[in-house]
Amino acid sequence: VEEPEQSLVVIGEGALDESSAGQCAELDAFIEQGGHVVVLAQTNAPAFSTKLFLEPREWVSQPYIRLPMHPLLAAQPARGWPEITTWDLHFWAPDRVTARGSYAKPRGGPIVPLVDSGTESGLEYSQLLEGYYGRGMYLLCQLPLVRVFNEEPLARELFARTINYAGGQHGWLNPTHRLRLIATPDDLVESRMREVGVQYDLVTAEA
Repeated sequence: VEEPEQSLVVIGEGALDESSAGQCAELDAFIEQGGHVVVLAQTNAPAFSTKLFLEPREWVSQPYIRLPMHPLLAAQPARGWPEITTWDLHFWAPDRVTARGSYAKPRGGPIVPLVDSGTESGLEYSQLLEGYYGRGMYLLCQLPLVRVFNEEPLARELFARTINYAGGQHGWLNPTHRLRLIATPDDLVESRMREVGVQYDLVTAEA
C-alpha cells in the first residue's frame, strides 16, 4: 500500500472467520507503513505480526480501565468529552454483558492493554488493546460498540471516540524509531529486553 499514513481500515463486528482472520496478515505491510486498523468484536483473532489469542468463552460484565490517560478514555474538555471510568464499563445494556470474548494479554511485544479483566489468578484478559507495528497501529476492541449501539449510551460514545482517534494522524504511542541499548552483550538488561520482546540495536560503551 503506497502512502497509507492517516488511512484507516475498520473490520466490522463478527466479520472474521478462520479463513479471513488468517488473511489479516496481509494488513501488516499497511500498518508498518503508517496505516491504522480497528478490529471490532470478533470470535476469531486477526493474524497480525503480534501473535494474539482470543478466548470467545471469556465473557465479561465488569472490566477495568488500565490506562485512564489514553485519548479514548481520558476527558477532553475541548470536545466536550467526559472521562470514561471503570464504572462506565460495568453491566452494559441490554443484558449486563460488556464483552463476549476477550484477548489473552500478550506476554511481550509492542501492545498495550487499555481495558482488562480476570479471575482470582490475575488480570489475564483484555477487551481493548492498542498494538504498534512500524509507523502504524491497530486497535482490538471486544466491547460490542455496534451490536448494542442503540441500547447502551457508552457504546455510542466509545464508537465515536474510537473512529475519531483511529482516523487521526498518530497513535497514542508511535514507536517509529528503533531503540538503541547501551550495554554489554548478554548482560541482565539485554536478557530482559529479549524476554519481553523488545527490538533494539545493541551499542557497546566503546562504540
